[in-house]
Amino acid sequence: MKIITLAFLIFSLNVFSQQSPNTKKVDYKSIEKEIKNKDSEFYFQNLKKRFVELDTTLTTTHLHHLYYGSSLMNDFKVHNRHTLDEKILKYYQSENISDEQWNEIITYNENLIAKELFIDFEAFDILLTAYHITNNLDKYNKLGALYDKLLGALLETGNGLTQETAMDVISTTHEYYIMQTLDLNVSGQSLLTDNEGRSYDFLAVKYTDDDKEETENADRLEGLYFDVTRLFELYAERFK
Repeated sequence: MKIITLAFLIFSLNVFSQQSPNTKKVDYKSIEKEIKNKDSEFYFQNLKKRFVELDTTLTTTHLHHLYYGSSLMNDFKVHNRHTLDEKILKYYQSENISDEQWNEIITYNENLIAKELFIDFEAFDILLTAYHITNNLDKYNKLGALYDKLLGALLETGNGLTQETAMDVISTTHEYYIMQTLDLNVSGQSLLTDNEGRSYDFLAVKYTDDDKEETENADRLEGLYFDVTRLFELYAERFK
């Protein structure tokens, strides 16, 4: 596994997000007001349509409203998880994927995103791979640009290095996706709270014995913090 130190992680996060030193905490009340206003540039249905159509004029601020605003929509289900179609799964497991199968993979994942935008972040990775292999460079470049901005929107809320700078997420699957993106294996998950009633997940990094020897005297990363307060609000609403 790649050796992850604090310096490497901070570099990685800055490459993904190009964020300023100041975090941008999520104001869900303000977001809800904007995404439900048909006259607002942040009206949810318009933002979603533009994203699905790969409109690269969308900014990180637009994607901030789209991502966090999706948890405020009536059809958002906090427990929803993506179950992969068996036929598509067999394609993924195949050593040789035909052009026709790649096109089926593209259609499947495009439809998934159009229906449930953020249910599976890996769909973006798969589409990028499929667009590249099928030489659809226009869609590849557009989705790649939007993907960078989407990660930037998450990373603007915090770098995850401390509880105070926890990254705000609307799904636990997104926590693990971020860890995977940074090549971090997870050894465990802890639930934490603060005096203001906010909830956090701490995902501890798993190191091998070789990793431990190599980083014995390094400022090694122990894990990342994620703000999951919105998830617990949704759980509470579900069981009212």
